[in-house]
Amino acid sequence: MTGEPATLRCGVSGTQSILGYQFYKDGAKVTEGHFTPSQGTYSIAGVNKGTAGPYSCAYWTLDAGVAVLSRESPAIVLYVIDHLPTPVLSLEPPSSTYIAGEPVTLFCVHPKADSVVEYRFYKDGAEAPREGGSPSDSTYRIRKATESMEGWYSCLYRSEARGRAIRSMESPRQFLSVTAQPPAPSIALNPEYPVYITGEPLTLSCASPGPAGVTGYRFYKDGREVTERSSVSQREYVISGVTNLTAGMYSCIYWIAERQRDIPALPSAPVTVVVIDPLHPPVFSLTPSNGCVEDGDNLTLPAQLHPLQKNRDVLHQGW
Repeated sequence: MTGEPATLRCGVSGTQSILGYQFYKDGAKVTEGHFTPSQGTYSIAGVNKGTAGPYSCAYWTLDAGVAVLSRESPAIVLYVIDHLPTPVLSLEPPSSTYIAGEPVTLFCVHPKADSVVEYRFYKDGAEAPREGGSPSDSTYRIRKATESMEGWYSCLYRSEARGRAIRSMESPRQFLSVTAQPPAPSIALNPEYPVYITGEPLTLSCASPGPAGVTGYRFYKDGREVTERSSVSQREYVISGVTNLTAGMYSCIYWIAERQRDIPALPSAPVTVVVIDPLHPPVFSLTPSNGCVEDGDNLTLPAQLHPLQKNRDVLHQGW
C-alpha cells in the first residue's frame, strides 16, 4: 500500500562469483551496476503509484577478466494501492443519549470499496462481539440497550486485493450514552371519592418520587394523552366539572432533562374515576288525593323513587 517499504531481491543459482547486480523497471535501469559483492537487493523506502510496475534484474560475473552482464530475469509486477478510506461510525436513531431498553444500530460507513470481506466493531478499544449476523454486515445491532453497553465505539473494515488482506484505519470513536428510565410517579385524586357526581370539580396530581429536576408532566386517560401542550409544566390536571365522558382510567408520567434529551419516567399506577348522574328528587302523593281529612283520620304521604333510582336508600324526613 502507498507508503509501505518494499525490497526486491535478485537471486542467483550456482556458485559463480558475483560482481554486482542491476535492477530494471519497465525495461529501464533503476540502479547503477555494482562491481563489488552485495546482497542483490533493491529497497524502496515508501512505495507510491510511481513505483508500481514490472521489475527485473541481472547480475555481473567475471569471465576471463571481463565483466559480463547476465540476461534479465523474468519480470515481477509491483502493485501499489491506496490505503482504504477511513470509515465513519454513525448511530441510528441519532440521539444524545438512549434510554435503557431502546434499540440502537451502529453503521460503519465508508466510500465504496471492492471486495469488503469483514467489518469489526470495538467498544472501549476491545472488539465488541456481535449477536448473530454476518461478518460482512456493516451494521452492529443492539436490540435493547443497557447501561453496561455505554462506552466509546469505533469500527474498521477489511478488504482483499490481489490475495492480500487489507485493513482500513479505525474510525473516529463515537460515545454511546445509555440512561435508565426514571422511576414511576404517583397519581392522586382531590377530592378522593369512590364516585363523582356530574358537575363536581376534580383535580389529579402527579408526584415524582425523587429530587431530580422535573421539566414536565403528562396525564393520560385510557392510554391517550389528555394534557394540553400549554400546561405540560403543571403537575396538576384540573377538571372544573366532571361529566360521563370524564369517567375512565387515569395515569401520569413526568420527564427530566438529561444529556440534552427529555427522558420520560415509567408511567404511574392508574386510578379509576367513576361518574354518576345526580339523584332525581322523589315524587310525593297524598291519600286521599284531595288532602282533606277529618280529625283522627289517617293521611298517607308516600314517596316514590325515580325509576332509575330503584334499590337506593331512601331518607324519610318527617314534619
